[in-house]
Amino acid sequence: MAADRFISGAWGTGPMAKAMSIAGLIAGGLIALIFALDLILGIPFGGKGSLIQSGSFMDIAFVISGGILAYLSWNALSETG
Repeated sequence: MAADRFISGAWGTGPMAKAMSIAGLIAGGLIALIFALDLILGIPFGGKGSLIQSGSFMDIAFVISGGILAYLSWNALSETG
């Protein structure tokens, strides 16, 4: 009986799995949005809006990372039901 409960917890069923997936989706989307705005417009971190800067590589990396996090969260959310 206890083993069944452990297995269902390991598969990530229940309301906490949905809440964590939604939180990851929101966080990934916000990260991607904020750093895309910094890359394109130069706000909020003052990145002049130029694509040829040393900080622009970090902006691109954060946009990609935020997109990956949002995708993985969306995929996990669709599997939880």
